[in-house]
Amino acid sequence: MQTGLENDYPAASLPAYEPKVVDVLTENYGAAYFVLDRSILGRSWGGFRIADDLSLAEVKILARTMTIKSVLAGVPIGGAKGGIRPNKTVASETLLGLASRLLAPHIRRRSYFLGTDIGFDQRSANHVYELVGSVRRSFSGKLSPGECCARSILASVEYVKKTNPEVEIETVALEGFGAMAVPTAKLLTLNGYKIVAVSNIEGTLEDQTRLDIETLAEIATQSHGGFLVRYASNHPSATFRPNEPINSKQCDILIPGARIFSISESTAPMVKSKVVCPISNSPVTTAAEESLSARGIISIPDVISNSGAVIGSFAQQLGASEVQTEGIIAEIVNSNLKKVFEPASSRIPKSLAVELALERMKSLERSEKMTALHWLMPWLREFGLNSILCGMKEYLSLKVPDAVA
Repeated sequence: MQTGLENDYPAASLPAYEPKVVDVLTENYGAAYFVLDRSILGRSWGGFRIADDLSLAEVKILARTMTIKSVLAGVPIGGAKGGIRPNKTVASETLLGLASRLLAPHIRRRSYFLGTDIGFDQRSANHVYELVGSVRRSFSGKLSPGECCARSILASVEYVKKTNPEVEIETVALEGFGAMAVPTAKLLTLNGYKIVAVSNIEGTLEDQTRLDIETLAEIATQSHGGFLVRYASNHPSATFRPNEPINSKQCDILIPGARIFSISESTAPMVKSKVVCPISNSPVTTAAEESLSARGIISIPDVISNSGAVIGSFAQQLGASEVQTEGIIAEIVNSNLKKVFEPASSRIPKSLAVELALERMKSLERSEKMTALHWLMPWLREFGLNSILCGMKEYLSLKVPDAVA
């Protein structure tokens, strides 16, 4: 991960404006960061992560990515992100207490809706809400955020197959095997793709014939660590190599799923895939995007490929059924991919996607409520009267808090 510079937005192909709120809270056991990049109608959402090497620069980039992703999908809610960098081993309860003190003003004003991330699961989020003294508001439904994200990954891959019929796309290397990656691996397998490599912080598991994802997922749920090694020990055709990155594995589709800038200018030449389809936020630097493009590797913008969680959460909040949610994820992803891949341009698709989002944001500056209403109408027409009532109550009659207006 490369986070050497504060406000290193250009390295992620992101616009360089000032975030609305930046809060830092330090204790002798670590530092906590919260960045509200932009609010829309007084609201923002984003996950919270805990990592030993987390930086404020990373949190800022992740928060901005959430804004761009939401705006590009036509979801009238801004982006935010929070996290803790512990500098020593402390109890989980202590870290959650720090998170609650940092986030309390924003949660109580309902200007920020807290999500899960690395080192911070649903149980952690619920506990922070309890400590804050607020009711937990979960933007999800029958389909989990991971299942919704899997849908946007599948839609992205299928778009590439359809528009590039001469390119054979079948094998997949997947970085990570958590809440987003497992549903993605299962859905891709169900649709005929072969997962040939999976990695986590321990190393990389590989089987060029095919990994049994159902078995791997079952082993993972039974153990806190070492499940890649356990799988390899029971499957002779599989190999596990500790501390080996997955970026260099032979595959058709590489799905980066870890931290920002995991594919940089120096590591991009290692990539052997035909397609890069991120499940994580900003894993490919701008310089790496250009390097991949020069080699003919199709790099799908992360703000589109993993947008299913944002789209699906919002759709279900408006009362969408499972089938409707899956349909609108595919529709929005395909529409956005068409806008960034079909124009004849020498620019990287990520920069075109961000430019499209910025054009949408200009209308917010002219009239936030009218723009939000305009964005809501297709969703509300799709999902009926109950959705209209819900949307009007939750988004149009909202009093914008002074602190984030």
